[in-house]
Amino acid sequence: MIRLSVLRTFFTQREQAGRAKAEAREEASARARAEAEELARRQAEERARHEASARARKEAEELALRREQEERARREAEERARREAEERGRREEEERARRRAEEEAAAAAAAETAVATPTAHRAGRLTAVALYDYQAAEDNEISFAVGETIIGIEQIDENWWQGSNAAGQSGLFPAAYVQLNAAIEAAPAPVAAEESDAPGPVGGSGLAAVALYDYDAGT
Repeated sequence: MIRLSVLRTFFTQREQAGRAKAEAREEASARARAEAEELARRQAEERARHEASARARKEAEELALRREQEERARREAEERARREAEERGRREEEERARRRAEEEAAAAAAAETAVATPTAHRAGRLTAVALYDYQAAEDNEISFAVGETIIGIEQIDENWWQGSNAAGQSGLFPAAYVQLNAAIEAAPAPVAAEESDAPGPVGGSGLAAVALYDYDAGT
């Protein structure tokens, strides 16, 4: 009876010890599993952090590169605009200089023409010097070159005049293309004094004159 009780106690203790060991193993396994899961979670978080950091660094680098490219493009555009403005200014200055030279040449040609061709002036007819080249567009127009003298001018209206070029052709031309020369009215030719044997007027001054108009003495 005692032996049976001892055996029952032994098996009970053994069973309890087995259950304790099984529980301990389960606890250890659960603890190990929890630690593994925690480690995996931390590793996943670390990887996510690294990936986020790498992604942010890449985005920052791309943004910096894009801004650098935009800044370079802006500077190139500004430089191009500056060069174009300088070129445009240079061309405008050359054009102004060319026009001044043409105007000075035309004025000089007009002065020379005024000295070289006084006959037209003495006749009282308007003359002009061409400031620019002009090519006739119609049959009733005339062509001329810069510096050429246009004679016999009739001012038909404020925009178009009529005259003759150096080739003797007569026709219309734009008034804006020429500059009028100052017209010189014809002056009466001086009458040479002739000696006369006729007696002079009372007073004996010896002066004589030629009548320019009819005159009837009053009674």
